[in-house]
Amino acid sequence: MSANAPGIRPQAIVKVVPRGGTTNAHQIRSQIGYITRNGDVPFRRSDRYLGAAPAGLDEFDRLSLEWARHAARYPLRNRADGTARDLTTHIVVSLPRNTPHQLAEDTMRDYAFEMFGSGRNGGQWDYFTAFHTDREHP
Repeated sequence: MSANAPGIRPQAIVKVVPRGGTTNAHQIRSQIGYITRNGDVPFRRSDRYLGAAPAGLDEFDRLSLEWARHAARYPLRNRADGTARDLTTHIVVSLPRNTPHQLAEDTMRDYAFEMFGSGRNGGQWDYFTAFHTDREHP
């Protein structure tokens, strides 16, 4: 059925990427590079821990080390089987086609804060967002 059919409304898709987490600073650095297309896509850091200012390619190594040190302080660092828990989770949100880009970016920043920074979902976590416009779905 077409999304343009009567009664059908376009919806956002939220996907937690399987095996998309990282366990060390090197992997965090690789993830930042991947998500930002090696600095071509700007990203914004969480307000609570890292400040809201955008970070550039030259800051990726420093940010990766800082993130790994900070995330290692969270409780339950290791799983019951002794393996390391992920320090990050990679989540993709796709919005409907033709969503105005600024509206989409603002909405996703609000969503990230609500889910991870607000404390209303069991804790407050670091996050960063990278907004992509290279596909039909921002």
